[in-house]
Amino acid sequence: MREIEDINLLNEVKYYNHLLYEAEYYGEKNKDDIWNLIKDNKEVLNGAINITKNKWNEDTLYGRVIAEEILNNYNDVPSDIYEKLIKIIYSNKDIAKTTLNLSHRGYSFLLLTFHNPNLKLTEEQKKFAQEEAITNYNAHGVAPFDIRYHILMNDNFSITEKADLIYDFYEDDNVYNLYLDMWEWSIINSDRVSKNLNANLLNEYSRKDLDNIYNNKSEADKIYEEITMCKLFHDMRPRKWEITLQDNFVYTKK
Repeated sequence: MREIEDINLLNEVKYYNHLLYEAEYYGEKNKDDIWNLIKDNKEVLNGAINITKNKWNEDTLYGRVIAEEILNNYNDVPSDIYEKLIKIIYSNKDIAKTTLNLSHRGYSFLLLTFHNPNLKLTEEQKKFAQEEAITNYNAHGVAPFDIRYHILMNDNFSITEKADLIYDFYEDDNVYNLYLDMWEWSIINSDRVSKNLNANLLNEYSRKDLDNIYNNKSEADKIYEEITMCKLFHDMRPRKWEITLQDNFVYTKK
């Protein structure tokens, strides 16, 4: 842990952190304007992600709101700053569980890292995320879209790994079946697609079908990915009645 010794830097970090907090939670200031003052200031960014202790003697960061903005705007900041924050999160459970913005449905710092599709995790970092997903998933998002779901959707984890994790994450068959239904219905009920997709034909849509339905390619890509992954989850962990209908599933069963 490296404490900030420069009192001027400490005050500057606190000042900008407070401005961002007010803009985020009270809307009295323009958050984008404040962030534009911070994002290229490496001294402030570095200071913000230094570790200190809170009143409960837990590890925390000097500028937690700034740190959250770094995670939400990873392309805006110097790569070494972002990478430093990632290493801190994936090595410190107190920091990983930090949750600030209720509008993100309880997204922790660890969960926010999964918003970056290009983030490459080491094997050690993957293990850290998996352990948190098994032992502390309630600290990282809201079920059924907590960290377990995000790991299953993430490209850092292989299909073989996911085929095991889908059993590790959800020991109860009834809970898993309910969540799988909710994942599929979230696609249908989303504001993006509710008037365009047929729930009874969800698994039948091809990529070309979605291109014909949506003008936005990135939106079609996202929807197709979600549909494809849900189909894969059925294959990895079929329900009992599904197994009786088909015997060619490719999945790892505990």
